Amino acid sequence: MSRARRGEEATGLEELLGRLRGRTPGAPPPSPGEGRPDLLPGSAFEALLQERLFGVERGLDELKGRVNSLLFLVVGAVIVQLVLGLVR
Repeated sequence: MSRARRGEEATGLEELLGRLRGRTPGAPPPSPGEGRPDLLPGSAFEALLQERLFGVERGLDELKGRVNSLLFLVVGAVIVQLVLGLVR
């Protein structure tokens, strides 16, 4: 395969990848932060705050699970009492 042919294939591949990414051919490449949210904390304080918030979220999820279990238990007990009352 000649060098010219390889160059044409590379250009075609770049155009195909650009179309798959939603860019128009010949458009400048996006800047590094464009189109994606910044997920990295900017400082050590932000990183610690983010970790604490994740900890609070996990704690709330655990609490939510326990409350749901308790409600299920109470509703089950009420249903059992109703059924036993109807049987007697």
